[in-house]
Amino acid sequence: MCTGYGLEELGVPLTPRKTIETNAYLQTLYPNIYAVGDVAGPFQFTHTAAHQAWYAAVNALFGRFRRFKADYRVIPWATFTDPEVARVGLSESEAKEQGIAYEVTRYGIDDLDRAIADGTAHGFVKVLTVPGKDKHPGRDHRRRACRRPAGRVRAGHEARPGTEQDPGHYPHLPDHGRGQQVRCRRVEAGPCAAEAAAVGRALSRLAARMTTVTRRRLLGFTRAAPLAVMALLQPLPVHAQPSSFDHSHVAWTALLRKHVRLVRGGQATQVAYAGFKADRAALKAYLDSLSAVTPATFGGWAKAERQAFLINAYNAFTVELILTRYPDLKSIKDLGTLLSSPWKPKWIPLLGSQVSLDHIEHAMLRKRGDYDDPQLHFAVNCASIGCPALREEAFVAARLDAQMDEQTLRFMSDRTRNRFNAPRGRLELSKIFDWYGEDFRLGHRGVTSIPAFAARHADQLADAPVDRERIRAGGLDVAFTDYDWALNDVR
Repeated sequence: MCTGYGLEELGVPLTPRKTIETNAYLQTLYPNIYAVGDVAGPFQFTHTAAHQAWYAAVNALFGRFRRFKADYRVIPWATFTDPEVARVGLSESEAKEQGIAYEVTRYGIDDLDRAIADGTAHGFVKVLTVPGKDKHPGRDHRRRACRRPAGRVRAGHEARPGTEQDPGHYPHLPDHGRGQQVRCRRVEAGPCAAEAAAVGRALSRLAARMTTVTRRRLLGFTRAAPLAVMALLQPLPVHAQPSSFDHSHVAWTALLRKHVRLVRGGQATQVAYAGFKADRAALKAYLDSLSAVTPATFGGWAKAERQAFLINAYNAFTVELILTRYPDLKSIKDLGTLLSSPWKPKWIPLLGSQVSLDHIEHAMLRKRGDYDDPQLHFAVNCASIGCPALREEAFVAARLDAQMDEQTLRFMSDRTRNRFNAPRGRLELSKIFDWYGEDFRLGHRGVTSIPAFAARHADQLADAPVDRERIRAGGLDVAFTDYDWALNDVR
């Protein structure tokens, strides 16, 4: 937890998990400040902190020439219990869920000389590789690569293997000559003091070997990261049981109905951010449910389910962003800087990546060929008075079209933002139509221009029948109204 240290006052944003938001290069909102370890996440392991520290140090020193994104594909996971389990990369169940083809190779621990010597020659190592790419050099080479000096991995101690473990000293190993970034990086799992003293010693040694040796060997075979490495000291089946996602978004609806208030008959809404702050735990639980969805699961949903998911994610994470500074802000723009807008930082854990609000809106919802629905601009909410209303319920696939239509009708009925100026003979529309005008030319429901879209809402833009007919006839000039960036807080 990174609250209570003055980060909010500095404008350093936190993730929903209360860790410091960083980009792929481990930079915070201030590009000269890096964050690693528990305060940055996503894994609160000692060996992960050391892994991140390498990237942060190299990027800080040499970033102007070349930068490296933190790579978590080879982070080892070790469970120091009985039976003991260690893993690197994807599990077999995860590979199946994501539709990744793989081959499985099993290597019995009873064939490992060190395990025999230690009297722990039971269990197995299971390696997942790209089909047809596991061209290992033979058991003798494998044994030689696995040898290392005696010693145990303890809390706060990283094992120091001898030169026989370094591919640079063994040109016959298949990854000899591979780039320094792969060959020189090593991540070894270490148990805490209690674990090191009581259980897990044999597996800690094996996990360290597998992390260093097997990762390198597979990288050499496949020219890509291994799909998975799993070691079990007892043949215990492990199965991932993904939970089903609630497409009714009940939790989000409950929060919205409690903290969103309709204004001017629903043409706009005000948000009780103080209430949201009091219900932060419930909001976090909903955000966590969104973050838990994998790309493979998301890809298997119907189009309306995906669209509703992304709209709700954008709106919910926007509320969370406001709460990182609330009540000490007057506009969402207060969360930005001179060099960066609040929509740019990648702090949102979604679909297997850290993404920004901009990414959700522009790279996903507005991606050509996926949805092509300009009405999304009346569904997503930017926490501002000038923005279309934050809907008082979640968007759901079963009613998505009707909800989007109603959002559009509400927004177009608001004469403070959209209207027909009869004396000047022109349409005066929200800046949204200026910023995203191209989205209204894509042919959605036969609409290929902003005037054509306005014509469909002539009854909302004007009262007099003659004015409505002028709007439907087209050919009117279009001007854009000022956008109010003030926070849409309850007043």
